[in-house]
Formats: sequence, structure tokens, C-alpha cells
Amino acid sequence: DQLNALGISGNPSTYKGDAVDNLELGLKMEPSDRLRVNASVYRLKWSDIQQSVALKDDCKAFKFVGNLGEAESLGFEAEVNAVLTDSLTMNAGMGYTKAEFTETVQGIVKSGDLLADVPEITATVSLDWIMPYANGEIFVYGSVSYVDETLEVVGAAKTDVTGQGIDSRNVKPDYTLVDLRIGYQSSEDWKASLFIDNVTDEE
Repeated sequence: DQLNALGISGNPSTYKGDAVDNLELGLKMEPSDRLRVNASVYRLKWSDIQQSVALKDDCKAFKFVGNLGEAESLGFEAEVNAVLTDSLTMNAGMGYTKAEFTETVQGIVKSGDLLADVPEITATVSLDWIMPYANGEIFVYGSVSYVDETLEVVGAAKTDVTGQGIDSRNVKPDYTLVDLRIGYQSSEDWKASLFIDNVTDEE
């Protein structure tokens, strides 16, 4: 039957934890006391992935969570911290990830299918400005962050998601967030701040 085709025997009422093997190489540099650079590359192997399964045909109403499939994630991350002036500091970072299944599970995933909710590219940049004032300092902070498009469900952008309660195709669009903060930090150990998150009202 379909359970046997998935390599499962008995009643699939329980499932075990997944397993992850991670290999990472990193580099940290401080060319000067005003510049710091961090970078890393990694490979992550994921097995016994916990997935929600809906059996098809005569068992289409039967759903369960099981340990199915293997996946691999390859990527890199880089971060730069720079003191531009005595009052202005910049932080910038970027990441790249390609996460895909490396094992075919009949009726569930195919080798090469992408994982859901994993953006390929992420990036952020922020500026932090301070100015001494009275018995403390005024500060202004702003950041812009970008998250690439992701999949709603495993597969590809063209994967048919009909009947899965998804209004559009199998893609969550990319988005950019802008956050601002301004305030005053007293030397007497109190602080007042005004936050404006998601300035552009990104959904």
C-alpha cells in the first residue's frame, strides 16, 4: 500500500527527531581598529526531515507527520562593520542559501525540489549615528533589510498548489523592510526612544 511505498510500516502515529550534520568554515579579519569583516561558507545535511504527508487516491483524507527525505543546504554569509567617522558606524551583511532535497520520496518530494520558506538571498545594511548632547548623547539608527522570494510548499515556483488553500502561485514575493529609531541616551542611566518599524508599510 501507500505506506509501504513510503517505507513506513505500522500505524504512523509518532515520528522521531530529525538529524543535521553541519560543516562550516569561517574567516574573521580586522584590517584596522575601524573595520571588521566576518565571512563563512557552510554545508548542512538534513536527514529524517519531519514533513506533513497527505495520502492520495482512496486514502486522500489520511494525513500524518513522518520522517521522510534528505536535504542539503549550501551557502555563505558575509558581514562588514565599519566606523566611518567618530559619530557614524555602518553594518552590512549578505547571505546566500540553496536548500534542496537530495532524495526522492514517492508522491511527496523529488530530488532537486527546493525547500519551502528558505530565501536564496538576504541582505541588510544599517547606519548608527550618535552626537554628544548635554549629559548624554542623541542617537539615530536606520536599517534596510531585503529577503528574497520563497516557496509556499516544497518543489519549484511552477509547482501546482491547487486545492492547498494558497491564493496565488507557489511563491511568496520578496520584500524590503526599512526601520528607523531616534532617541536620547542619558549618562544618568535612562533612555528615551521613538521607533518606526516598516516605514514603507511592506506586507
